[in-house]
Amino acid sequence: MKKYFKYALLLLLLCQPVSGFIQEKPALVASIERGLQAAAPSWKLSISDVLSNSFGYKQMMLLEGDEGSVLVYLDISRYVEENKKGFTEASEIYDASMRNHSVKSELPGLGDEALIWTGFQDGQEWAVIRIRKSRVYFEVLSMSAETAKRFARKAVQLCTDDKLCVSAVKD
Repeated sequence: MKKYFKYALLLLLLCQPVSGFIQEKPALVASIERGLQAAAPSWKLSISDVLSNSFGYKQMMLLEGDEGSVLVYLDISRYVEENKKGFTEASEIYDASMRNHSVKSELPGLGDEALIWTGFQDGQEWAVIRIRKSRVYFEVLSMSAETAKRFARKAVQLCTDDKLCVSAVKD
């Protein structure tokens, strides 16, 4: 099953906009990272990669706990329209590649757009959630739909509540 999780993680990363060079972590991302860790103290942050380019900022966080692993991907675009386009394109690519292995549905109330893909393979459930909230894009991958939903809700809540994020999500 870990082999499938690594395959899904690789596919997830390949379906992202091209990223560039490493830079310092913005305060918004640091705040969301701290908030996720505070909300789930038993989960340990094992990977935190910072990527950026001229189009915006990207952060990938891998949290591990007794329930498994959760990958949280955060992308802050410079423009709302750019984020809408990236969200749509990445979702279409992922949907086309996973259509025979998953069920796609909407998650109302989570950002401007929110989709979830769930599947079951080799006796193991998995889920991918994509959320767009103005210029901020979240993606959550987990071996449990409930775990993915929990982290996705918390990430969006942190973005909505955080003063740093309010300026990032304004149109």
